[in-house]
Amino acid sequence: MGISYDADGDRFLVYENAENGSLENWLFPDSEASSDSLAFLSWSQRIHIALDFANGLHYMHDHTQPSIVHWDVGERNILVDSNFKAKLANFSTARPVTNSSMPKVDVFAFGVLLLELLSGKRAMETEENGEVVMLYKDLSEVLKVEEKSVERLQKWTDPKLENCYPLDGALSLAALATTCTQENAQARPSLAEVVLNLSVLAQSSPKTMHKFSTSKFKTEHCGSSHSS
Repeated sequence: MGISYDADGDRFLVYENAENGSLENWLFPDSEASSDSLAFLSWSQRIHIALDFANGLHYMHDHTQPSIVHWDVGERNILVDSNFKAKLANFSTARPVTNSSMPKVDVFAFGVLLLELLSGKRAMETEENGEVVMLYKDLSEVLKVEEKSVERLQKWTDPKLENCYPLDGALSLAALATTCTQENAQARPSLAEVVLNLSVLAQSSPKTMHKFSTSKFKTEHCGSSHSS
């Protein structure tokens, strides 16, 4: 990324070419045409995209002077290159940190993004009866009954994954998202802690996935969603 100037002195941010567009295009294709032309993201791709983005936010929060918050974390502001590496985009609302609560706003929004990656649903959706469902509150209901949490989470997870993901990984991601979206801002983790958790999750995810059912693992390998 760099900066360019025109003859009138106007400044422009120059980004690397992101051949695969925004994460929003992958999670929420807006037409049948785009749905057919884009393969879905695999579990591994989702985890690594989340980790890439978290690393970028961590750099802004902890390794710039002054510290900076993005202030508009969301799937439309994540660009994906040809190797499915995620890049931060749109710094129009970024601003210097002036109090300890400001970074926690980014953390909350990042937690919601994790839920979108896990569920394939938007952060806020309207049901047929007109009820507005907030994704982070919806997950709380899913996990509320501990003895049924695994089965309920399976039903809640993005069906496009076709059960091709580690159950313990899905539970870990849901738990991380839950801590990020706590009502008490000061109880939310730092981006450094988020990066650590996602790094462990990325390293522990098996290279070979197997489809599973609620009763047993099936023997066939999962097909890849899209090769990088």
